[in-house]
Amino acid sequence: MSISNKIRAVMKIKGKKQREAAKYFGISEPAMRNKLSRGSLSAEDLIKFADFLECELSLIDDKHKITFDLSDLRDSAEEENDSN
Repeated sequence: MSISNKIRAVMKIKGKKQREAAKYFGISEPAMRNKLSRGSLSAEDLIKFADFLECELSLIDDKHKITFDLSDLRDSAEEENDSN
């Protein structure tokens, strides 16, 4: 199952619509539909979807769990500004 299909499945489970996701992302509904149909999802998109769907996005191995959230997006924007 593709990443887009998994996101659609979680959206269905959570009772969320693509139009709601589009509004959350600040894009048009057709743009959201295209993003999901093309599977052109960035790491930032995945973090935003996790927040929108009230889920957790994590990398887990047998000893560690690293969770990504919206603060990671703000941190990377601040890091870019600090390097300029």
